[in-house]
Amino acid sequence: MPSMAFEIRLREEAVIEIEEALEYYLQISPQTAFSFDEDLDNSFLTLKQNPYFEERINDYRVLPLHKFPYIIIFSVIEEDNIIDILSIFHTSQDPDKYPQ
Repeated sequence: MPSMAFEIRLREEAVIEIEEALEYYLQISPQTAFSFDEDLDNSFLTLKQNPYFEERINDYRVLPLHKFPYIIIFSVIEEDNIIDILSIFHTSQDPDKYPQ
């Protein structure tokens, strides 16, 4: 059976964090918000192709965005080919707020 690309599943907290980031960047400029959205989409594409990044926090994996100060905190559900996105975490936040 050929390997399939993984599907992204966003938890409610991650959706809220994305909305808040887009709102913030829209106040700076529409181009900045677009650039953030594009950076996030590119990171999701990377994860769909290879979700096995080694950097870990507890039982979660982490992928930093390329241009913005955010990390994607996720887990891989192999049997369902799902990447479960727990948080789009702004790196200036207190690390104690990482999902447990």
